[in-house]
Amino acid sequence: MPKGDNRYIPVSALFPTAAKGTLDKYGLRAEAFCLRSGNNPALQYAFKLRFDSVQNAGLLLRQLQQDPRIELVERVPLYRASACPSDGFSLKNRLKETPDDPFHGIVDSIHASWHLDMMGFDELYGKYTGNPDIKVAVVDNAVWSGHEDLDILPENLYNTCTNAQGEANPPSHIDREMVYGGGFAGMNPAYNWSHGTHCAGLIAAVNNNGKGIASLASGVSLMGIRTAESEPGIFDNTMEGIAWAADHGAKVISLSYGSEYNSSIEREFFQSCINQGIVFFASAGNKSRDKEQYPACYPGVIAVGSVNSDGHRSDFSNYGDWVDVWMPGGYYIDHDTVVKDQQLLSTTWCVSQWLYDKPSFSDRYYDMMAGTSMATPLAASASALLLSYYPELNGYQIKEILQRATQDSCVYVPEAFRLLENDGLRQVRDLQAGRDEAAGQVEVIWKAPEQEGVTAYRLYHGETYIGQTEAGTTRFGFSAPDTTGFVGVRAIYGQDSSLLCCVPIRKGAPEVSNQEQPESASSLRFWINQTERSLHLPEGNWHRLEIFDVKGRLVLEKRYEADAVSLQGLPSGLYLCRIWNDPDSSTFKFILP
Repeated sequence: MPKGDNRYIPVSALFPTAAKGTLDKYGLRAEAFCLRSGNNPALQYAFKLRFDSVQNAGLLLRQLQQDPRIELVERVPLYRASACPSDGFSLKNRLKETPDDPFHGIVDSIHASWHLDMMGFDELYGKYTGNPDIKVAVVDNAVWSGHEDLDILPENLYNTCTNAQGEANPPSHIDREMVYGGGFAGMNPAYNWSHGTHCAGLIAAVNNNGKGIASLASGVSLMGIRTAESEPGIFDNTMEGIAWAADHGAKVISLSYGSEYNSSIEREFFQSCINQGIVFFASAGNKSRDKEQYPACYPGVIAVGSVNSDGHRSDFSNYGDWVDVWMPGGYYIDHDTVVKDQQLLSTTWCVSQWLYDKPSFSDRYYDMMAGTSMATPLAASASALLLSYYPELNGYQIKEILQRATQDSCVYVPEAFRLLENDGLRQVRDLQAGRDEAAGQVEVIWKAPEQEGVTAYRLYHGETYIGQTEAGTTRFGFSAPDTTGFVGVRAIYGQDSSLLCCVPIRKGAPEVSNQEQPESASSLRFWINQTERSLHLPEGNWHRLEIFDVKGRLVLEKRYEADAVSLQGLPSGLYLCRIWNDPDSSTFKFILP
């Protein structure tokens, strides 16, 4: 077994009894890749073999399938990029405060940021920013970290082809300066190699640097992983890239590729990563049909489809009830006319192809692309911004929030923040889940929400519904072959319900307390009276509070006078409130509409 961070092992160590030279005839590479993930025992001895030549791969596959020492042998899907082949909405009123990025807004008659308008960028800008503690990985063909509008640290770059940390660039011999023109961009190798760099910019291009474009999650930490060896549209080493991102702290992983084929080992691999709290987004594909795509359809992965600026499905996007969320990924629509050269503008490794004749864009490393490949990093960007303020969320919760925040067929991110801020009193409290490994049994306990009117509770193991209890019952047990992952409980209020509350399943029985503890600052509940613009806290349970804006400035300080604190005079936005209830203190966030 490979030790420490190393995942590679000589193929000869897997087949020690094979005669010298026997393995060479199959075209096997010298090293195999270990797929271990978390504490999943099924993956500790799972290995991916790679071939320089597949001529005799089928023969080796049949021989391994007959070996009684090997439990499972299967082919790995060959993944292709989900960018649309390059062939030839009403904008919301902008706030006065806008980023100084020159390609934000309308430039040379190009609607360069229509996708951000659809997602509510103007309502978010100046109130929210990405947290560098949130790492977002772009596992793609390649990512050019030297772009002026990307800020990717060397330790967050990895090349699966060379097993080297510190760079993920496309091949250096490709001509990056050649212009083919928009209608022929798909024939330009440098344009195709720009796929991953384009996705990275859509997630977190640097805002307010006087360069290039703006992005929703600017400020998060980008990770760039190259997986394509020689062809820009074929991603050879995706599991290796995902494993490296998971090992190095990725919270969100964006996957703009897919295949109609799947693998049981890969399914197990994804589930193990999801059980560790990683949020995956994957493209639905560009064949305009209801055909499941992988990895988008693996359980727990969020499948992303594409819409145009008018909110209608892009003509290329796959569709079906297996598509979880829809994001901008297609074309700008001008009076019911599709404007093919106004797709999604982002960072590239090559000079502009679609916009080469526009003065502002000529010979610049920014260009248009369309596809579910572009919709996917936008979903990852929205998720990263939410996680910047709610880092405890997992993929199951993120998916539900994005679905509930969908307006006009597209996720409207300000609505996602409003859902999170306003649903706290409706969710169950003190949720715990513990497992008895010997019995294969999981016990779940929780406390009722502070808001009254609960009619039932529904429980989920991952995405699987496992049962329901009556309003007065706050305990549930179940058995399952797999007792890892997350358990979720949703409070039902008649025809309505709270957001899902989730916790990971821990080893051992959950801790039950029969005594109510004194209320401390950390357990105080609050609510905002939007009409009166006031903050309400339990009477007498605090003696001082401070309120800070998103820039860390103290904007209000109060000592206890009444349970309601007037917020008149504060502008709309996100605030941090610190309260004292000696000897304790605590903080919470709230949004003032």
